[in-house]
Amino acid sequence: MRASQRRSLDPTLRSIESQEFENSLREKIVGQEEGIHALVDLYQVFCAGMCPSGRPVGNLLFLGPTGSGKTRIVEAGAEILFGDQRAVIKVDCAEFQHSHEIAKLIGSPPGYLGHRETHPLITQEELEKYHTEQLKLSFLLFD
Repeated sequence: MRASQRRSLDPTLRSIESQEFENSLREKIVGQEEGIHALVDLYQVFCAGMCPSGRPVGNLLFLGPTGSGKTRIVEAGAEILFGDQRAVIKVDCAEFQHSHEIAKLIGSPPGYLGHRETHPLITQEELEKYHTEQLKLSFLLFD
């Protein structure tokens, strides 16, 4: 099913938190209806507690040309929920053009040269950096 054919959750059935999140997103983002719906739907699932523990709430793949607002929608979501648009873990995929450079992302495996010097970019501490008691959520952006 294409994203344009998919039905979003009826706005009248959403929680107050999700409605406020959607309204705030609409104030900051223009022309990204499908992206807003996808992000709000995932937030509703998170608010309802229907996401499996220890697993991501969801994965979104925003596609489009440069300058179409893919990164901005994620930054706006972080700004609304955490009060800081920099509350996003950004991974610049241009740094991983060669297969051996993946060690920058996950760290070198034990036994390899530089194992102790290579620190993974994505760690549990980094993922939990902006967690609060009410909101245990992280935005990870592969750009």
